[in-house]
Amino acid sequence: MWRCDLDGSNVERVIPADVSCGGFIPSEWVVSLDLVNDKLYWVHPCLDSDYTIRRANLDGTEIETLHISGATHGAIAGIEIDLQGDSLYWTTGDCWCDMCCGYPYVWRSRLDGSEAHRLEEPVSLSFPNQIELDQTTGYLYFSDRGFGGFICQYPPMVQRLPTSGGPAEIVHEASGWSSCYEGLAIDPHRGYIYWGDWCTPAIHVARRDGSEHRIMLIEAETAPWYLALDYVNEKLY
Repeated sequence: MWRCDLDGSNVERVIPADVSCGGFIPSEWVVSLDLVNDKLYWVHPCLDSDYTIRRANLDGTEIETLHISGATHGAIAGIEIDLQGDSLYWTTGDCWCDMCCGYPYVWRSRLDGSEAHRLEEPVSLSFPNQIELDQTTGYLYFSDRGFGGFICQYPPMVQRLPTSGGPAEIVHEASGWSSCYEGLAIDPHRGYIYWGDWCTPAIHVARRDGSEHRIMLIEAETAPWYLALDYVNEKLY
């Protein structure tokens, strides 16, 4: 894992490559920052075992693996930090969908990995991926790949879960089986959510309740995978 200044200078390796997975050198991915406690969280994939969540200081020192008991990891596709609630959220899936070999769930633990538990089961899932917390409404939003209906039970969709507990809600469901939803970003100030479709490829936008849905970018030059929103400068990455 690498980092640099915003102008692209001072590139440095923060997290070294880990070759403990049977010779497989994984790509550390799905990064989330705790800028209050100066911690970096990320997902460490491994082909011959469950994925793990790790954390370190922002400079890469003091690397530790969070020992999350009681949780089946599968392939961790998204993580989110809630500093106010001392909570870490993550999504799991595996292969293409739950008909294959996955564990399509949303989980929560303390920031140190303790008290892990599965949240109330969403409406239907195939492979939930990027997860984002909207502090203004108390909802967790996440996109679900659906994988274009290739072998999955459910179509691609965007769902939300209340952090206080309760059932999930479908915010938007694809009208056909030609989409694969990946990535999600929230604009809490304007009240919009954005998500990607890397099968089309396209980027969708809607109100947080799913209303006023439209496709804002069709046939993007590259398939959107993970999204990040700079709402101050009104830029979507």
